[in-house]
Amino acid sequence: MREEKTVLFVDDDDMLLKSLKRTLRPFQDDWTSKYHSSARDALAWLERHPCQLIVTDYMMTEMSGLDFLKRASALKSGIPRFMMTGCHDVQIAASAVNDGKVTQLFIKPFDTLALGTAISETLRKKSSSISSKISDETVIPTLIVDSSGTLIRANAQGEAFLNDGLGLRRTASDVCCPSQSNQQDEFYKTLKEASEDIDGKLRLLSLEAEHGELIFLGIRRSQLDGHEDALIIAITTPHRYGRPTVKNLQSALSLSYSEAVLAVALTNGKSLTDAGAECGLTRESARTYLKRIFEKTGTNKQTDLVRLIYSTPVAFLQKETG
Repeated sequence: MREEKTVLFVDDDDMLLKSLKRTLRPFQDDWTSKYHSSARDALAWLERHPCQLIVTDYMMTEMSGLDFLKRASALKSGIPRFMMTGCHDVQIAASAVNDGKVTQLFIKPFDTLALGTAISETLRKKSSSISSKISDETVIPTLIVDSSGTLIRANAQGEAFLNDGLGLRRTASDVCCPSQSNQQDEFYKTLKEASEDIDGKLRLLSLEAEHGELIFLGIRRSQLDGHEDALIIAITTPHRYGRPTVKNLQSALSLSYSEAVLAVALTNGKSLTDAGAECGLTRESARTYLKRIFEKTGTNKQTDLVRLIYSTPVAFLQKETG
C-alpha cells in the first residue's frame, strides 16, 4: 500500500506560496502539499490532520517561525522541520537549529527545486527507517496503525497474517478489523485507550480465530514521526511462534537473566524440576527463582505465569543478538 505523505508549508507571503505551488508540481506524486498563509490557521489544521514534514518561514506577522514550531511540536512531536528565511544572521540560523530543532535552513532566494528534492529525500529516509524498525528487527507479525485501526505499515509477517485473516483481517480501506464481529468493539476501544496513553503502557488483548485458535495482541503507543497517534501491534499465536527469547522476556517482565531463562524453560511445558535442571539449577534454587518471578509478575501459579508470557507479545518482538 502507498503511504500518504503530507507536507505543511507556512508563510504569510501569498506570492511565495503561489510560487512554491507552481514550482513544486514535479513532486506532487511524492507527497501532498498543504499551504497556509496564517500560522494560527496552520496550527488549527495540524491539530486535526497527520503531517510528515513542516516548512515554515522565519519572519511572520502572527508569530515567528520559531514560535510556530514550538507550538507545532506540542501538537505533533518528531516531525522534520525546514525553515525559510530572508535573513543572513548567524544568530538566527543558530536559534533555528538549536531552539526550533530545524533540520534544514533555506536562505532566500533559494532554489525551489532543491527544496523539493530535500523534502523528498527526508521523507524517503524516514519511511525507510520505519520499515527497518518493524521488519529487520521483528520475527513475529507486527503492524503500525493509527487510533482508528488504519494500517500505516506492516512487516512481511504482518502482511501475511492480515492476508490469512486469522483473527485479524484488513478491509478494502486498509483498516485492521477482528474477523469475529463480536470482538470488534473491544478491539477499537483498546486502540483508542492506547493512543491516549502518553506513557505508552502495553495493553494486552486476545482474539479468537474462527477455528478457535487464540491470537494475542500487544498494543502500545509509538513515537513515530508524522503520526502522533501511531500504535504498534505485536501479534503472537503460541502454536506458530514458539517460545519468547530470554533477552526480550527480561525486558518485557523486568526479570533478571537467570529468572528469564527459567521462565522460558517453563513455557515449553516442563515441570519446575525439569526446567531447573535444564537451566543448571538445583530444585531449591529453581523454587527461589520462581518465587521471585511470581512476585515480579503478580502471578502465583506456573500455569498463570505461562499464560501471562504468551499474552505478552512484546516478549517475542526482537531477534536474539550476540
